[in-house]
Amino acid sequence: MLSTHGYEVDSASNSAEAHLTWEATRPDLVLVALSRHSPGALEFLERIKRLSPKQRIAFVNSESLHLSPLFYNGELIRKAEGPEDFIEQVGALLAAL
Repeated sequence: MLSTHGYEVDSASNSAEAHLTWEATRPDLVLVALSRHSPGALEFLERIKRLSPKQRIAFVNSESLHLSPLFYNGELIRKAEGPEDFIEQVGALLAAL
């Protein structure tokens, strides 16, 4: 969805793949889907913070985007009303950081 709106997107199916992708690309923003089905996500985030403390990170769950307190005072962005709203929120997040 983001790539169709001009954003370059890399994805990973697990935390090990995510780390390799992150090391190779060092993106402006890391969006991490948090769920009970992503057990390695928190370890991945801890590793990123250790290696690159200024990396911008946002957590995505079914209710909202949650920005890492390290970078944006832990503000919650409301649940997207649909795909276009999500795109708008990600764009605003990147512009603000």
